[in-house]
Amino acid sequence: MLFIPTLMSISGLSQLFGVRTLLVILTIAMIYVLWKTVRPSVIIQRLAELPVKRTSESLKLLKGEENLIVLTLAKNEGKMLQKELITKTSLPSYKVTRALNRLEKLGVITRQKYGMTNMVFLNLDSKKVLEAIV
Repeated sequence: MLFIPTLMSISGLSQLFGVRTLLVILTIAMIYVLWKTVRPSVIIQRLAELPVKRTSESLKLLKGEENLIVLTLAKNEGKMLQKELITKTSLPSYKVTRALNRLEKLGVITRQKYGMTNMVFLNLDSKKVLEAIV
């Protein structure tokens, strides 16, 4: 019985505003509700909590810049300064920082403060990474 008055009010609103306007309002409301309940950072965090069975499977989640960074780290024995990573990959510093943030959330790398920059450590076996990417 509670559902029927809701339908009546929706039909009244559609007569008042028009069907298209009502659909736009409902779509925006649903997007807002979904955004408030499920955030992308929560999804990335849940992915990071999953056990990584194979290196190649975990690397399938990565984007282009992230693959380049992981490959560069693997070639340098799994650790290097963030400043060196920027120079070797020829990527802008903001792209490297954003990619490292995502890789850190996924658990692929860890960063430690090292003076004015960070030391970046690859959490995966370098040999397996090279085999999986190349």
